[in-house]
Amino acid sequence: RMAEGRSDWAGDFSCTACGRKRMTASLFSKKMQEKRRGDLNAPLKCIECVEKAQALEREAAAQKRAQAAASGEGSGGEAHVCSACKEEKPALAFNKTQLNKGEGKQRCQECVAKAETEAANAGKAKLEEEIASAREALKKAEA
Repeated sequence: RMAEGRSDWAGDFSCTACGRKRMTASLFSKKMQEKRRGDLNAPLKCIECVEKAQALEREAAAQKRAQAAASGEGSGGEAHVCSACKEEKPALAFNKTQLNKGEGKQRCQECVAKAETEAANAGKAKLEEEIASAREALKKAEA
């Protein structure tokens, strides 16, 4: 249905995690959109649900590290320097992927989480900026 040049159609994507339906593709990652193109019945998770799951996973890992540090287990052996915050931290503060990168390239889990959050916020800001400029262009075209 078209009303005054606008479409009332919301979308054709559904999130299996939160149960929301009729969502637009912009609320899903490119990977999920590709998955949908390959299989129309594929289970999809919206960006918001994926971010919540990642936050819960990071929180659980932080609690596990805190418990290990408090009990004195696995003190992490040698210390490593985070390339982002320049702090010397035990190996437990780094994930395996970061430790495998070698000295000078390793980032602690806190800095990795901070960078992921900043990247997500930058992506959202860019999307909002693109939408605003598209709306402005539409207004100019209609005038």
